[in-house]
Parts: sequence; structure tokens; C-alpha cells
Amino acid sequence: MTLSLPEGACDCHVHVIGPQDAYPMLPGRRYTPGPAGVQALHGHLRRLGLSRGHRAAQRVRRR
Repeated sequence: MTLSLPEGACDCHVHVIGPQDAYPMLPGRRYTPGPAGVQALHGHLRRLGLSRGHRAAQRVRRR
């Protein structure tokens, strides 16, 4: 299957997950995502043939 996207298409919802020691998550959560840094995001966009994405921002809980 080949995916053909229009010029300028955008992945409209992505998350960049940093190291847990720098960006702790809430205790008691049901799901803990694995690390997904900026390089992984760039690879994801490249595999899809996209040049841009929209990062979903979340509040950072400080210890």
C-alpha cells in the first residue's frame, strides 16, 4: 500500500516524550509511553513523507 499525501500535509497530533527524570508523569496513570524524542519524531514524519507536524503540548508537572 502506498500513501500519497498532498503537498504541505501535516501530522496534526504528535507527542515528544522526554526522559522521565526531566519530565515526570503523573503517578497512578494507566499508560506510560516509551521515549519518543525529537529524532524519533523526525523519522516518523520522514516515513510518512511529511515535512511538518503539530506537537501537542502538555503541562509539565514539577517535583
